[in-house]
Amino acid sequence: MSSKNFENFNKVTLHILVNLFDEFPTLINIDAPWVATDIFHAESESQETAFDKMDFVGYCISWLKEEGFISYLKREKDEFLGVRLTLKGLTLLGYSIPDNSSSTLIIQAKEAIADASQDAAKDVITNLVKMAFFNLGGVIGS
Repeated sequence: MSSKNFENFNKVTLHILVNLFDEFPTLINIDAPWVATDIFHAESESQETAFDKMDFVGYCISWLKEEGFISYLKREKDEFLGVRLTLKGLTLLGYSIPDNSSSTLIIQAKEAIADASQDAAKDVITNLVKMAFFNLGGVIGS
């Protein structure tokens, strides 16, 4: 995966996880073209170019499900119906980082989105992956 794909992956997954966290435990529907337009059109890309990234958004959502961070009831073309964080995803986002910081990952994710910095998003997604694979293994069994 190219570094641009990783940057886009970070933006999409953070956007989805933050929205799901804010709506938890409500089941929500995620429209991939809307998410792509919302994220990428805001970056001064044309709406057409942003719309072209909807497949990428779908791949990110599928990955989040396959890794156990989210669940959804059904997929209809470019729309994911009944999406919600799993216990694994919720625990991951609400878990305090063991660096003597009182900041949770969801707070850091929201700050990274507000900051719109590539480095901030990369740092947050790196912490999410570290937490998933190293610190939460015993807490969130698969």
